[in-house]
Amino acid sequence: MRWRTLGAAAAATLLAATVAACGAPAPKAHRQTAPATAAPVVVPTATPTPTPPAVVTFSVTGTAPEGVSITYGTDNSNLNGGALPWAATLPLDNSGKVLYYDVSAQLQGPDGSIACSISIGGKVISSGTAAGNYNICSAQIGQGLDGTWSSE
Repeated sequence: MRWRTLGAAAAATLLAATVAACGAPAPKAHRQTAPATAAPVVVPTATPTPTPPAVVTFSVTGTAPEGVSITYGTDNSNLNGGALPWAATLPLDNSGKVLYYDVSAQLQGPDGSIACSISIGGKVISSGTAAGNYNICSAQIGQGLDGTWSSE
C-alpha cells in the first residue's frame, strides 16, 4: 500500500506542478529591442522658380539732337521705336519660324552719335554705331542650325 500512497502523492505533486505551470506566466525570454529612432524629418522642398521666358532686348542709346528713327523686329514684323535712350523686348522664338531679329536707328540730321544692340538674357549678341550725317546704326542676329543665335 505504501506504493499506492507514494504513487498517489507523486501524482498529486505532478498535478500541482502542472497546474501551477499552466496558470503561471511563462518565464520571460530576454528580448533585445531596437534603439528608439526619431521620427523622420520632413524637409520641405522649395518649389522651383519657373524660368522666365527668354526675351530679345533691343536698345538704342546716344545723342540725336535732330531726332532718330528706330525700327526693330523680326523677319516677320517691323515695329517702330521712340526717343533716346530707348529699349524694347520681344519673346525669343526658337521654333524656327523666326529667321532673324534686327534693329536699325537713323540719325535725323548732321549731328549726333548713337549705338544700338540686340541681347538675349543680358548678353549682347550684336551691336553697331553711327555718327552724324543721317547715318544708320544697325544690329542683326540670326539662328544657326545648332539653335544658337549669333551676329549676322
